[in-house]
Amino acid sequence: MVFTGNPKQDLWEAALRRAVIEGRTMFASTGDTGAGCPLAAIVLNGVTLIPTPWMGYPAVSQYVVGVGGNRPLLQ
Repeated sequence: MVFTGNPKQDLWEAALRRAVIEGRTMFASTGDTGAGCPLAAIVLNGVTLIPTPWMGYPAVSQYVVGVGGNRPLLQ
């Protein structure tokens, strides 16, 4: 999987892979931008929700356990 916007991703992936080989587990927050609005960008509780959900790195790496994250509810 290739992620854009992270010029050092290959170095991070190698380090994360090495950690898995050593029996270590990294837990990373999935972030707050996974809930998007199909119409426009919305700001809720200081978090900008964009039409396209953003996958947070390193939580999306195959060598990391993605945890947490919030999805502000529209009421």
